[in-house]
Amino acid sequence: MRLAAEAAHQFGGIELDRSKPLSFRLDGISIDGFAGDTVLSAVLAGGIDTYGTYAGTLLGLTEQTAPLVSAKRGDPLPMHRLPAIDGVDLTSIGQRERPSFRSQPNSLRHILDGIADPDWLRASPETTLTTALLIVGGGVAGLAAAKSAAMAGHSVIVVERRPWLGGDARYFGPVGDGETPEAFTTRLAAWLATSANVTTLLRAEIFALQGTRALLHQVEIADGVARGRVVAIAADRVLLATGATQRLPIFPGNRLAGVLPAIAAHHLAKRYGVTLGDSAVVATQGNHGYRLALRLHDAGVAVRRVVDTRINAQSRFIDFAKATGLTLASGQLPLTAERGRFTFAHSAGTAASVSIEAKQLIVAGGWQPALALWML
Repeated sequence: MRLAAEAAHQFGGIELDRSKPLSFRLDGISIDGFAGDTVLSAVLAGGIDTYGTYAGTLLGLTEQTAPLVSAKRGDPLPMHRLPAIDGVDLTSIGQRERPSFRSQPNSLRHILDGIADPDWLRASPETTLTTALLIVGGGVAGLAAAKSAAMAGHSVIVVERRPWLGGDARYFGPVGDGETPEAFTTRLAAWLATSANVTTLLRAEIFALQGTRALLHQVEIADGVARGRVVAIAADRVLLATGATQRLPIFPGNRLAGVLPAIAAHHLAKRYGVTLGDSAVVATQGNHGYRLALRLHDAGVAVRRVVDTRINAQSRFIDFAKATGLTLASGQLPLTAERGRFTFAHSAGTAASVSIEAKQLIVAGGWQPALALWML
């Protein structure tokens, strides 16, 4: 499931140091990876892509649907925020099916009909940090706001749940001939790293917000040991720069392994050189799905088809896809997903459905503002 180190568009994984291989164990299974991997990215790269069953239905392993894991006598920690550590022996937390001849080798075999809340939601904070401005989210908006506030002399704390800064803007690319989001966010992050006014907390997720007081859970690594800590932040002001979430359209099988949002597919490839299969169908409602399809094609993934819900849409990305020789289909939408086979219906209902075989279905769906903290 790992793309080549020299894959086009840096789809070999910009977080990875491939000169530093590592190995750890999860539920007794040996997992190989590289320095820079998270536990989740290394597990996916190793071919384990299924969390387990929910109400009898298989559920894919993703950032949103993954068990907590812990080392012996260690804290339960989220897989997507926990760096892969060489030699560690991890156990996933939750109820698991017993192995049988029907067990899937690519599954963690969890039974998901009941999942307890993580312990840190009830934990007391270890410490309280104070700041003039708390910024939640380290994407373009959050980083730009942090620089503006710091230049005005304010103290700033930036909290980012991912192990890296930059947010989702890289997926969209530049606007016209402007600076790329990648160059822009890299430049901002470098400036902030040298500012005495700015503290950046990575692998940290805010789970409670009351007024201008927040609680966060952060994964820390010290001397090769991972631990979680709860921190309170008391701020004069709070800026919510949490961006938006890409929605998966509703159709049977949309939570199976191998079905994932385009933004998740982009981050897996760009950050960790991971793809969920050597072939893909890309379903999109907009032009940027074509951009991702082109980049996956260039990186060595066989794009079987780009399916667009719109009829006769036009953009430069569509023109590039045609010139590259990708197979395009318009006026179709996902109807059902099965493992290795995806069926599409004509949006006007005037033609028979079409099935396409591929290892993964990447869906560039609509976007919804991340409102959880706003609601608090």
